[in-house]
Amino acid sequence: MYLGSIVEIGETERLFARPAHPYAAALLAAAPEMDPTRRGTGRHRAARAAESASTFLSGCALPHRAATAPPDRCAAMRPALTSAGDSRLVACHHPLS
Repeated sequence: MYLGSIVEIGETERLFARPAHPYAAALLAAAPEMDPTRRGTGRHRAARAAESASTFLSGCALPHRAATAPPDRCAAMRPALTSAGDSRLVACHHPLS
């Protein structure tokens, strides 16, 4: 969930292995790496911004966090939960996987 809206629904193992929503990916990337040999490899930090639910009434709540998002479509239309394959639902115009 992000700002009270569901952004991704799916089987836990698949979601953790390959998140389809940029926010789900950012949450997983923010988790500490327990393996000391992998610390600092492949993880990224999500951009921080002051946000409130009232700011994103019409469009996507994450246009500034999704690197592949075209700003016009994301700003104009809130994405609906749609199938992303393998029994997953994602609320994103441009899912990651």
